Amino acid sequence: MKRIIVLAALLILLIAGCSSQTEAPKKTYTEQDIRNAVTELINGINNGDVDVVKKYVGVAGPVAETLIEKLKNNVKLSNVRDINIQGTSAQATVTVEVVPLKINKDITLDFNLTDALLLDSPLGLLSLLL
Repeated sequence: MKRIIVLAALLILLIAGCSSQTEAPKKTYTEQDIRNAVTELINGINNGDVDVVKKYVGVAGPVAETLIEKLKNNVKLSNVRDINIQGTSAQATVTVEVVPLKINKDITLDFNLTDALLLDSPLGLLSLLL
């Protein structure tokens, strides 16, 4: 009887040890991921795609709507440079041209990489309107 109990306990420990769930590895972002995100964001503004812009501005949905309303088809991405990725944050300097005004602006975008690629301060994009 003792053998059966010991074998059952060992079997339970073996099954419990084998079935423990491990966390999925966190995604590591590259410079190309940041470039793609910036390109997708600017294209979303130009195309009037609120969902794409909201994907990057998160809870600041009104910022997305304002950007699209004011800048639709009027922003041209010139350069994405100085990409710096450290831990759960990334920073990129982006040169954009506001087409009707022919004004080039350098904007620094800060991304939070904790769960998804998300802008830390989407209000920085509003400087395009000034």
